[in-house]
Amino acid sequence: MEKIVKEEAVNYVLSILTMDKLTEDSRLTEDDATKLDSKIK
Repeated sequence: MEKIVKEEAVNYVLSILTMDKLTEDSRLTEDDATKLDSKIK
C-alpha cells in the first residue's frame, strides 16, 4: 500500500512540474483569463 501511495505522489509532482514547464513562456495573465472566462460564459 505504501508503495502505491509513494508512486501516486511522485506522479502528482511530475504532472505539476510538467504543467509548469509547459506554461512558463505563456503571456496570458490571470486578468486575461478572467476576461476570457466572462466572455465564454
